[in-house]
Amino acid sequence: MKSSSFAVVAACAAVLLTGPGSLRAQAPADASAPRPAPAIAVGVVDVTVLFEQSPLWQRLNKELKEKQKQFGEQVQKVITRIDELEATAKQLPPDSMEFASREMEIGLLRQQRTGMSKLLRDQLDLEIARAQLQCYQVFEKVIAKVATARGLAFVLRRREVEPPTVAPEKMSSTEVLERLRGFDIRQVLFNAPELDITADVVKELRLLPDPAPAGGDPTKPPTANQGDK
Repeated sequence: MKSSSFAVVAACAAVLLTGPGSLRAQAPADASAPRPAPAIAVGVVDVTVLFEQSPLWQRLNKELKEKQKQFGEQVQKVITRIDELEATAKQLPPDSMEFASREMEIGLLRQQRTGMSKLLRDQLDLEIARAQLQCYQVFEKVIAKVATARGLAFVLRRREVEPPTVAPEKMSSTEVLERLRGFDIRQVLFNAPELDITADVVKELRLLPDPAPAGGDPTKPPTANQGDK
C-alpha cells in the first residue's frame, strides 16, 4: 500500500511541476479555432512627386510646351490679321462696298479663330493625356519592381493637399471644388514615413534610359540594331 500511495503522490507532483500548459500541449489542436491573420506589408507612393522627378515626364512636358507655343502662334497669326483688317476698315466709309467686304472677311476670320482654337486645344489635351498615360504605364512597372523587392503586398497612392490659406467660407467656388476634389481622390489620409516608397521609385525612374524611342518601352534596355551587331 505504501508503494501504491507513493506512486500516486509522484504522479501528482509531476503534474504540479510541469503545469497545466503541458497538459494542453498534448491535447489535439482545434481546427475550428480562429487563427491570427498574417501580417500584410503595405506601401504608399506620391504620384505627383513621380511626375515632378521623372526624366521621362520632364522630356514629354517640354515637348508639350513647345507644341502649345506652336499652337498659340497659329492662332495669333489669325488674330493679327483680324486686327489689321479692323484698323483699315475704320478708314473706309461705312456704306462702301469695300467696308462691307472687310467686315465679311473679319467675320470669317473670327469664326476661323474660334474653330482653330478649339481644334488645337482638343489636340493639345489629347497629347497631354497620351503623355500622362505613357508615364503611368512606366510608373506602374517601376512601382511593382520596388514593391516586390520590399516584399509589399500592395501599394496605395498618396497625394498631398496643401494647407488652406483661408477658411472654407472665404474661398471662391473654384478653390472649394478644387480642394474638395483633392480630398476625394486621396487613397491615404495618413501613413507612417517608413511606408513611403516614393524616393526608391524616383531613384529607379532616373536609372531608366531616356529619351525613350517612339512607341518603345523605357523600362526595358534598348535592343541593338542589325548594323550594331
